[in-house]
Amino acid sequence: MKKSFFLMAATFITLLFLSGGCYTTGGYLTKTDTAKYVVKETTDKFEGYTTYRMEENRVQSKYNIDFNLQKFKEGATVLYSLIIEYVESDWLFIQDGTSLKLIIDGKDKMELSTIEQPKRDTFTTSYNAYVVETAHYRITKKQILKIASATTVEAKLIGRDYYTNASFTAQNITNFKRFYDEYVEPKKITTTAK
Repeated sequence: MKKSFFLMAATFITLLFLSGGCYTTGGYLTKTDTAKYVVKETTDKFEGYTTYRMEENRVQSKYNIDFNLQKFKEGATVLYSLIIEYVESDWLFIQDGTSLKLIIDGKDKMELSTIEQPKRDTFTTSYNAYVVETAHYRITKKQILKIASATTVEAKLIGRDYYTNASFTAQNITNFKRFYDEYVEPKKITTTAK
């Protein structure tokens, strides 16, 4: 009797740890998580470019959607993109072309177009299957600054058969401002010798 109780307790603890005690979906956040400010730098010495990519900037939505900025630098060429990561149990089928619309501070409208065909993939955890859609949108320095300087940002992400809305929290806007200050127009810090 003691042996079977111990075996059941050990099995329960193991299953809890493996399947949900610390819910993570391979780097993706849950709907209850808040936006974080994480920027990963990747350098390809063979191709001669570096990217600085924001991650985990989760916006408010009924779905899991991240709005992440990226800076691509190759020699004198610098390009910016807004990368949308949609992680859910069902497909949105983000459309190619102008499929992201923003309203900034309730009045200024911004429409962004994809750079390439959105990518689709799937992954599973020990208890669920998820779809991942990633869309890269071209964005300018001026557009990044407009979002980073906003009080409110509302978004509409357009899929094949339906769309979803999202809104930026104060933390999302702060993350855009921080990225702008660190990677778009870095503030030059000068020190004076004493």
